Amino acid sequence: MGLEQCDIDAAERTAKERLPNMNFGAGSPRVDYAGMGWYGEAQIPGRKPNYDGYIHLNTMFLKPLDERMQRKILETYYHEAGHFTWPEAYHDVIFPYAAKNAEASWERFKTVRSKLCKCGK
Repeated sequence: MGLEQCDIDAAERTAKERLPNMNFGAGSPRVDYAGMGWYGEAQIPGRKPNYDGYIHLNTMFLKPLDERMQRKILETYYHEAGHFTWPEAYHDVIFPYAAKNAEASWERFKTVRSKLCKCGK
């Protein structure tokens, strides 16, 4: 099982290392989103009132994460960065792009995670 914030930090570092020219929002993601059925939200300023420019991740990622959910946090981070980088792109572009990059960087994520989390799980 995962170590909550550690998994989020590993996803952020892995994605920024892999795609340094992507727009990842105004700073580290905020884990305060509780939208039903959604893993995260790119709050692009100007889209809706009070959008703050950050990636907001679902609070479910603060629970211990199994491998499937660790993969999902990594993919979600790429997905939301895709929205910031290409604000006019539709999900038919964003979803496969995020999935491809998450799969390609999975081994790196595990390495980064093991260093950050000080664990082998």
